[in-house]
Amino acid sequence: MSELDIQDVWLKAIVDPFENGNYKKALQELNKLLKKMPKLMSAKALKALTLVKMDKICEAVSLAEEVIAACPTDESTVSVMMCYFRETGQPGRVSQYLKNALEKCSNREDLLVRLFLSQVQEANFSAQQQTARQLSQMYSSRLYTYWVIVSTLMQAESDPILGRRMFLPLAEKMLSRDAEECRMETHIELQLLVGLLERLNKPSQALELLRRTDLLDRLDKLDYQVDYTLDRLRLVACLDDWNQVVELSSARLKDHPNEWNCWRCLIDTAVKNGQWEVCEPRQVQFIHIHT
Repeated sequence: MSELDIQDVWLKAIVDPFENGNYKKALQELNKLLKKMPKLMSAKALKALTLVKMDKICEAVSLAEEVIAACPTDESTVSVMMCYFRETGQPGRVSQYLKNALEKCSNREDLLVRLFLSQVQEANFSAQQQTARQLSQMYSSRLYTYWVIVSTLMQAESDPILGRRMFLPLAEKMLSRDAEECRMETHIELQLLVGLLERLNKPSQALELLRRTDLLDRLDKLDYQVDYTLDRLRLVACLDDWNQVVELSSARLKDHPNEWNCWRCLIDTAVKNGQWEVCEPRQVQFIHIHT
């Protein structure tokens, strides 16, 4: 079943009619199965979902509540119940079901991942950070580490004051450690840190990071090649470094004369803080050269 992760061999015969929308046939097969195995929770869960599809809500709810009370933790039943909650518009019950399941088997990675994703959908940033941290501590995976970092950044969005004082510096510390030790593996990781440094008003550090040839060469090799010229240009403009703006723009415009971001950066830097009189001669000369 494409939508559900059905592991029980007994349920395989029900998958095809269910996926094809033949819910009446699926229900018949489920009733046969439950007659033989009346305590099979995965079959009860799937029957409840099938009844929902047939608009037999009262019967479905009664059966589903029986499954929820028992809180089976096998993958098949969990998958079906997640679909049941979604179909019946009860996303809030997903996390509670998974928490109850984790009380029975606290080290189940798949349940923790499901819980994290459910908390993401609920925008429960604090809870998702805790779950991500638990995953990161229990399983050695860079993915889970970055789930912790991103969750920390999202908490900063929900509370800007506390975010600037605690969450953003914490995320910076975690990301900077990977950058300093040249352990980053994707450009997204680098871009996350650059964006964070800009939010913290640290353009100099962000620029220094984008000048790290050892780190950039590593990422180009492991991930894909990225040209950070425009990012460097934005940062030197933020630092009011007119010479660097001209140098970077000149190099870029030789190959891309219609690059509007370069021209805009030149103009913005020239007129910023009333510096037009100082920059105008050089800018006019620069424009003549490249037009």
